[in-house]
Amino acid sequence: MPPTRSVRATLPAVEEIDEQRRLSFAAQAMHWVDPAVRYVKAAAALAPGGLLAVVYNEKAPLERSLREELDAAYVRCGWQDGGSIEDAVEKAQRMRAAEIDASGRFGA
Repeated sequence: MPPTRSVRATLPAVEEIDEQRRLSFAAQAMHWVDPAVRYVKAAAALAPGGLLAVVYNEKAPLERSLREELDAAYVRCGWQDGGSIEDAVEKAQRMRAAEIDASGRFGA
């Protein structure tokens, strides 16, 4: 495959790109794209054998008493279901991986 130039585009406009790429990279962005098309459009932008890289930032471990206070505050606000933030991060990672797998458009 010949080298290609880099193109910066928003995923909703990806159908306007005139050639497929070897890499589609989304940092803190995929959750903003309509779930019905987010992986359809990402796959369409990729050449055969191309790679999808989806990056999210996650919360770093904190000192135990601070983590417990924050977890309790998140529960009170309805942002967390009572588990630890680490559990919530793992759950989110599994859900994102399952969503990508369920699209049927990407391999391992």
